[in-house]
Amino acid sequence: MLKQSNTQTVLAALGADAVALAGLLWIGPALAARLERPSGVHALWLVGVYVLFMAAVFVLRKRLPPVADAASGWWRFWLDRRTRTGLALLFGLAMMSALAYQLGYFDVFLTVGPENVNEGESSALFVFGPSAWLFLSLFYVLILAFPVRGGETAVSPVLLLPLLLAINGMALFGSALLAALLPEGVYLWLLPLFGLLWLLFAPPRLLLAASAGGWRSLLSLVVWLAACAWLAVG
Repeated sequence: MLKQSNTQTVLAALGADAVALAGLLWIGPALAARLERPSGVHALWLVGVYVLFMAAVFVLRKRLPPVADAASGWWRFWLDRRTRTGLALLFGLAMMSALAYQLGYFDVFLTVGPENVNEGESSALFVFGPSAWLFLSLFYVLILAFPVRGGETAVSPVLLLPLLLAINGMALFGSALLAALLPEGVYLWLLPLFGLLWLLFAPPRLLLAASAGGWRSLLSLVVWLAACAWLAVG
């Protein structure tokens, strides 16, 4: 039964990564070009994709059997709660920076001085706004790192496929944001970007692999994240 579950998990992961790769080839460059122009609409897109991403990771963790007993060997580092907390914090900071960029906060912060705004506007600009982004961004720590009561059976492939697509959608959007920020054609960034994308988006897939899919379910993830890194460098 476990072998069958592993095979179904691998096939679901392969299908989600293949669909996401097709989406990257179809809309990735156009999305990156659009995100070069920061706007509030793009920030709303980002928040929407992020909420779907968090919901997918939460449901995945709720449905996966506990993986504590499987956390041996090379899995142990990635499944350790402290590691997941650190990676979730890194993701939250990246999310907050992306939101600030799309809302034009960096430009405003550099150009608007205290003499140009009153006390209320200054509080909204430099305190309440960033605090709200920080809370939203770091909410992922609760989703990824804190203990949850897992399921007792393997996740159905019918449910697993859309969950993985939502996670991959966040990776696609994040890669397009990186492409909008980085200079085009600097291929020396390819390996560091792959490492960054692995740190940001591999943890949910590692939890899935340790619980059901095994290392084979990570093969298509490597290809998918390599394609995302390629998009980011243009």
